[in-house]
Amino acid sequence: MDEVFESLMICMAANYKYIYETVKPRKPDLFKIQSLQIIGGEPFISPERLDFIFEFINRLDNLFAEDFEYCRSCLRLDSKNRFKVKIFTNGVTIGNGEIDLAKIEELGRFNNIRIDLLVSVKGLYEEAFCALQSDAGCGGEYFEHQVACLEKLADATRRNLYVHAVLGFYHSKNFNIRAPHIDAKDMFKFDETPLSVRLYSALEKYKGKRDKGFFVEPIHALGKKEEDKEKFYNKNSLYLERSDLIEPDLKSNSKTNYEKTKLKFLLDKGK
Repeated sequence: MDEVFESLMICMAANYKYIYETVKPRKPDLFKIQSLQIIGGEPFISPERLDFIFEFINRLDNLFAEDFEYCRSCLRLDSKNRFKVKIFTNGVTIGNGEIDLAKIEELGRFNNIRIDLLVSVKGLYEEAFCALQSDAGCGGEYFEHQVACLEKLADATRRNLYVHAVLGFYHSKNFNIRAPHIDAKDMFKFDETPLSVRLYSALEKYKGKRDKGFFVEPIHALGKKEEDKEKFYNKNSLYLERSDLIEPDLKSNSKTNYEKTKLKFLLDKGK
């Protein structure tokens, strides 16, 4: 823990020096650290891993209490003086009960930290989930755990905890490699199976809420030039989930509210 937190302190010190001693930009806010992302290796793989994350965030929040002006000088804060920490999870251990929901809600108790919990949604029915899931041994129970996670978090209420369901949009060749029997156009749609129906109902609770949200995020970056976009579509046309849902203006690694995409029709009109 000490080594990890020290790395953050070194980063903050370097950022402070860059802004106020070395470069001295005219708009320092643009150069402050925008957020901290905890991603990869599944942050909630075990209660011990969650305890580590909790303690790390607690130290960061205490740093605000010790020297708020220093923190504000190198970290970008929102209108409520909170620094954003993003945690990316597949939600499986929350859904199966290994991680207590009360402990997740405790992440929202800090004074100067805003937690954005982003739950990766991999497919809208079981077969699609397994096609997108990177683990070769995917089983239907994992999809059920993910649905259960979204159901539980839909009712989570903490003033500094924001829960976002994020649907990965382009997933390359996994479709035909992992599930050759599923047509690309059928990858992102709800079906009549109980789990898919439950997922649809859960996502309904994430629409239009202050502390909740449903977003889509492309996996592949598209080029800025028109010819680059055309090459992308030509190369991946067989693997795009649904050709009628292509969103050329979405940015890779940047989530977009589902209402601003053609996915809105799919969700708002039902299965």
